[in-house]
Parts: sequence; structure tokens; C-alpha cells
Amino acid sequence: MSHRRHGSFRRTWDRPAEALRVLDLGELTPDMVDMRTLVIIGSSQTRRFPRGDGGEWVYTPRSYPQS
Repeated sequence: MSHRRHGSFRRTWDRPAEALRVLDLGELTPDMVDMRTLVIIGSSQTRRFPRGDGGEWVYTPRSYPQS
């Protein structure tokens, strides 16, 4: 099973045009980010969970499973 890397980014922090997005890194394009963007990249263990308000939680465990 292959895992997709998830990322989230927040653009124009603390401004009227502020936006928070969660997406797979393959969906990220250069025009989505600029110098005012914080990009957080997860690992192969990162998971997305739906929130009650329609948004998503992004969770990355602190350790990898033992093999």
C-alpha cells in the first residue's frame, strides 16, 4: 500500500484574505504559496480526519511503527 504525503498551508496569516488548506503534496502548485505562507509537510504516517464543521484534522504520529 502506498502512502500519500499530506501537507497543509496557511496563507496571509492574520489578514482578511487568510486561507487554510489541507491537501496531498501532489496537488500543491507554486501559485498557491508566497512569502506569507506557512507550509507544513507531514510524513508517510500522516492521516486526515474529518471534523464536525466540515474541515479536517491532520495528524502525524510522533514515531513510526516497529517493523
